[in-house]
Amino acid sequence: MKKISQSNFTYFGHTKGNEGECVVTHYEGCLDQPDVVMISAIVGAKGTSITNRIEYICEELRKGGSLIDPIWVEHYPTGTGIADTVDTFAIVSFNQSGEPEWTPVTMVELQSVTGLVYTA
Repeated sequence: MKKISQSNFTYFGHTKGNEGECVVTHYEGCLDQPDVVMISAIVGAKGTSITNRIEYICEELRKGGSLIDPIWVEHYPTGTGIADTVDTFAIVSFNQSGEPEWTPVTMVELQSVTGLVYTA
C-alpha cells in the first residue's frame, strides 16, 4: 500500500462558524486491494468533529472522481478522541440509505482488512 496524497481538508460544520478541519490521506491499493482513504482528526482542532460530518466529507472527496469505492477509515490520533492515550480507528461504510456505519478496529485489524500498515 502506497501513500499517494495527504492534505488538510476544511468542511462545513453543523452551524455557521463551526467549520472543522481534518487530514485526508489517500493510499493506493495493491493488486486486488481497494484504495484506502484515512480521515484523521487534528490535535487541537476546533469545530464539528469528523464523526458528525463523515457523510459530507466522503461525498466531497468523491466529487473529485478519482475515488472508486475506497475503504473509508476514520482516525482519531492520540489526544483527539475518546481514548487519549492511543490512536483509534473505525472503518466507515454506508448502508443502502446512505447512512454511515462505523466498525471500530485495532491497528492489527486495520492492517488485516486493508493491507495498510499505519505508522504515525
